[in-house]
Amino acid sequence: MELAHQELVQKPRYVLNSWAPIVNLLRCDYTFQTLEGLKELYDRKRPTARKINNLFRAEPSSDAERQSLDHLKRFVKSLEGKALAKFLHFCTGSDVITCDHIKVSFSSLEGLQRRPVVRTCVPMLELPTTYESYPALVE
Repeated sequence: MELAHQELVQKPRYVLNSWAPIVNLLRCDYTFQTLEGLKELYDRKRPTARKINNLFRAEPSSDAERQSLDHLKRFVKSLEGKALAKFLHFCTGSDVITCDHIKVSFSSLEGLQRRPVVRTCVPMLELPTTYESYPALVE
């Protein structure tokens, strides 16, 4: 009986008490007062190719960097639905838009080392400039 009380009452109460201050703050925000407000918030945070491409912040300083950035944007435009959410999750750690920008820096990795590298805490995408073509980046 004591085990059932712990599982059914005490554990959920702990979660409730932990979230109560946050939920109380959100109740004052119009966005969280109606179902329509929540839907609007989710629609703003739902990834689209255009939204993700607009998040990229890069300062290409060479033709190779500009070309790699163009290939990246073209790749993002080719994604839809779950693939787009997976790409965003790869870059940011979340499948919805939770950041203002994704910093894009460039590297000169070649051979088996050539791959995009991400740092989700920043968020930052390190993109090699050694892709000869768009299909090479897609691979």
